[in-house]
Amino acid sequence: MMYSRLRQEGLSCITLEMFFGSYPRMVGLNHFPNLQVLRIVGQAVRKIDGLRFLPKLKELWIIECDLKVGRVLL
Repeated sequence: MMYSRLRQEGLSCITLEMFFGSYPRMVGLNHFPNLQVLRIVGQAVRKIDGLRFLPKLKELWIIECDLKVGRVLL
């Protein structure tokens, strides 16, 4: 998904998958209010901001990441 089209395309996105990259932080989840599945695999992500903006989220996969469990704010 191109950043310039994020606001338009994010509304229709129901599944988002991120594989084997090096994103240290996830932001902008507020652009995906209809997201139902979020899969994060093999990322360097250490922080995820904005899960509270995903009211329809049914599945959250965080696999092989550097994420540490801390305070969860929904």
